[in-house]
Amino acid sequence: MTPSDFFALLQAPGRAQTIAVQAVSESLTYATLLARVQDHAALLAKHGARVVASLMDNGAQWIVHDLACLHAGMVHVPLPLFFTPGQWRDTLSAADVNAVVGHVALQPIVQAFGFELAAPLPGQAALFCRAATTGATALPARTAKITFTSGSTG
Repeated sequence: MTPSDFFALLQAPGRAQTIAVQAVSESLTYATLLARVQDHAALLAKHGARVVASLMDNGAQWIVHDLACLHAGMVHVPLPLFFTPGQWRDTLSAADVNAVVGHVALQPIVQAFGFELAAPLPGQAALFCRAATTGATALPARTAKITFTSGSTG
């Protein structure tokens, strides 16, 4: 299934008010999910995101972010919250990440890695961006996600 096929499913007739995501704190209908994905993708694009890391718990916001990256053709790099700041720094560098989505409380840490607050997001999240990346990481065409594990950052 291609991303286009998947997003066509989100827009299928009669599905708009059906629950698509049931999280602990909220439920999203297909219509709401699609609108949030499109809004989030537009915000990422507006700030020049190419490779976007996420530092957030699993939940509705993570799903929206993941789908927005897929929708916009951006690479998503989910980072585990249990990683140390050093592991985050190393993975951000290795993947040549130019944007991070995470809790606003992470601002001092991501700023130390060269990212600045670009935009607030729903809840206590924010988008952080950096103007320059090394450009050292050439990714294969159509790369959608890069996953690091605690063993891959050593």
